[in-house]
Amino acid sequence: MTIAITNDFFTKSGKGFHLTFANGWTVSVVALSSFKTAKPGAEINKVDTVEIAAWDANDEWFVFENGQQVLGGQTSDNVADFIAYVQGFKF
Repeated sequence: MTIAITNDFFTKSGKGFHLTFANGWTVSVVALSSFKTAKPGAEINKVDTVEIAAWDANDEWFVFENGQQVLGGQTSDNVADFIAYVQGFKF
């Protein structure tokens, strides 16, 4: 199996990632300073929640119901739902 590395994936300094979809929208998932390390020197960090955001190919940001462009306190289920929601946006 061959894995292609493309511009569809982008990491954020090891604290999160961006996903860009065929519809031109990008989702950002970022963990803030609330990283909890299992033990000193461990390479795996754990967080309970992250912040999410999205923008289109013209850098127009998605606005959440609370009027904000970035929404914190999101669980893994929230993130998965948001990714699917944004991926479903039509051109």
